[in-house]
Amino acid sequence: MSQSFLNRLRLKSETLSPSEGRVAAWVLENPAEALNTSLKSVAEICEVSEPTVIRFCRSMRLAGYRELKTELMASLHRAESYLHSNVGPKDEASLAAAKVLESSISGLVATRTSLHDFPFDEASDLLTSASQIVFFGFGASGFVAQDACHKFFRLGIPCAAATD
Repeated sequence: MSQSFLNRLRLKSETLSPSEGRVAAWVLENPAEALNTSLKSVAEICEVSEPTVIRFCRSMRLAGYRELKTELMASLHRAESYLHSNVGPKDEASLAAAKVLESSISGLVATRTSLHDFPFDEASDLLTSASQIVFFGFGASGFVAQDACHKFFRLGIPCAAATD
């Protein structure tokens, strides 16, 4: 599992500019409050400009303030977002659905955090130059492999799916 945003922020906060460091310090001290605080309010609280808050977000490899809130939400709920330990037999259907969605969101955010290390260009070049693509899936992932094969086939790309 990738490192949580709050852990990355703790590690990086010492290398930020003084004004960005004030934003980092406030977010680290008030992560739950930051979820419900506007960009303008964060700038006022930290005594920095709104563009400084945006620069802070970009220094943390985020697209902007909205993504900061998404990362904070994932970090704050990460320990609670494991489906098997969280959905209980006494949970109402709406609560169970919310827990499943939180787990999915957390997984997607964790994946997005590690995307900058993935060689997308090389992978794209290899897929484009391949004469055929074979998708492999074992267990429940077999359905994912078959679905991917179906989608690529509809695009006119020769492919196959191998499942257990």
